[in-house]
Amino acid sequence: MKLSSIEYKLLPKTFKAETLISFLFTHGKTEYNWCPDQRIRDHFKKLKSGKIFAWGAFSGEIMVGLITAELGGQFCHHYGEKTSAEIIEFVVHSEHRGMGIGTALVNCAKKSIFTQHQDIKEIYVMVHASNVASSRAFIKEGFAVVITFDDPFRNRHTTVLKVKKAIPSTKLTRVLGIQSGNAVDGIDIVVVDFEEPLLSSSRTVSELKYHVVAFETFPWLKEKRQEIFALREGNWQGCNAANYGIAKHFVETALTFLAKHSIAKKTIDLVSSHGQTIHGHPHWEIGELSSIAQGLGITTVGDFRSADVAAGGNGSPCTCTYDYLMLRPPVGSSMWRICINIGGTSSVTFCPPQGSVELPSGLDPGLGVLYIDWAANKCDPNLEYDKDGKLGLTGKINKALLDEMLQHPHFQKNQLPISVGPDDFTRSCFDQWHQQAKELGCTDQDFVATLTELSAMTIALACKKFGPCTDDIIVRGGVRNNPYFMERLRVNLCHALGQDIQTLRSLNDLGFEEKSWETVLYAMMGFLCIKGLYNFVPSCTGASHPVVGGKICPGNNFSSIELQVLDSFKGDSGTGVV
Repeated sequence: MKLSSIEYKLLPKTFKAETLISFLFTHGKTEYNWCPDQRIRDHFKKLKSGKIFAWGAFSGEIMVGLITAELGGQFCHHYGEKTSAEIIEFVVHSEHRGMGIGTALVNCAKKSIFTQHQDIKEIYVMVHASNVASSRAFIKEGFAVVITFDDPFRNRHTTVLKVKKAIPSTKLTRVLGIQSGNAVDGIDIVVVDFEEPLLSSSRTVSELKYHVVAFETFPWLKEKRQEIFALREGNWQGCNAANYGIAKHFVETALTFLAKHSIAKKTIDLVSSHGQTIHGHPHWEIGELSSIAQGLGITTVGDFRSADVAAGGNGSPCTCTYDYLMLRPPVGSSMWRICINIGGTSSVTFCPPQGSVELPSGLDPGLGVLYIDWAANKCDPNLEYDKDGKLGLTGKINKALLDEMLQHPHFQKNQLPISVGPDDFTRSCFDQWHQQAKELGCTDQDFVATLTELSAMTIALACKKFGPCTDDIIVRGGVRNNPYFMERLRVNLCHALGQDIQTLRSLNDLGFEEKSWETVLYAMMGFLCIKGLYNFVPSCTGASHPVVGGKICPGNNFSSIELQVLDSFKGDSGTGVV
């Protein structure tokens, strides 16, 4: 069996126990592994009740590794601390041992246990004393041998290893981030631990580190999605009810997320909700913050953009905050970096190297995949997007239609700042272009191809018009899974910038998690707000000065964080960018 890239993930409670039992019996019955039939079956059946946790390694859809753990455990009950966990089963596919899969599984389980269960201080594991390979995998991840003893229960010599939780040098703040993007294709939820930031002045961050504990996207209910799109078209009669209804849905989804990922609500210090954008000039997000704070019982921050708007900015692009803090080229680099984000709409940040006195700039070029998604649905009502770019690849770009689309007022703007909102690219505009496509004899696949070219071309032209000369380009978003879009973007960037660009790098290439970064951004906005730190980049948004954006709605835990907030606001007002 040839391996594709390996994905490691926490298995949900709904994962079939029989699949795990079969995998262990097939690949785990060795001279080193104690596998009594009934005990194994009873063990894996505990996954459904949440009494054990399991992590799998997958090559595509094929499982190639498995590790399980439970809080407490046999050895822990007798010898360990009450705040312990124990690794119970640990198996790698027989054809793929010695490839580092076991070590990566141990790392995955260790990080997950320590970050999701903050009361757990140490993890134990028992292995056959002669099982050198398994011991080595644990030792590589910081486990140390505690004891080797004659184990009559298993009729062998057993070695016990243990790892202790590292005490962080700085206090961590755990934030639950919630957001729904311009494509309205799902509710993204993340739990992220932030270290105390390094400051260059009283309110200006120079360095920020974080760790993603868990992330997941939950689909919108069809009726909720339709409700949001109706609001974005200006049908605001039900806006107040939607404001509270969407907040309630955020709360229910967050509770589902926490239960699914076994994260105790009491470990969350702060909720940071971007909400759902329904208007862009000025920005307007709904999802009532007080409802979230009361529903979860946790202090909640949101409505970030209004402070930047009050300071003369557009409140957008927010992505520049993440890019400027996390993605600038290293000190000493002579090249800027272009950071492109493609969701329902698109945004770009032009980042100077760290240590540079030059300021970043950025804009929203316009469309991302929103219209492409709608066009894919025209091809097939069962499709929500152009999966793998197959529709665009089979269609033909209609130049006459493309030229007409390029006359849209948003694409004619020649001066920064430039922000985009739902009111720029409405459903009526899409319907008008779709009708024009039909009149020009375009198939629905041609329409998808032409819209793909429109997004790719306008992003590239914005980089040419407003950006530096560089081939250091980062592209983020689910569109990376669309090879047709990515190739059209690369070709358009080559043409616009006059460079032979072979690679459009991903966040993964820089060591950041691709899927969660945007929701981390909105968790970051809340974290910076509660610390009293600047969370907008005025040279990108057009504001006259930096702001601490966000409104704070106290929850049941507010008394435990309010002193932190007050302390953060001491000092001068500061100047400069994030």
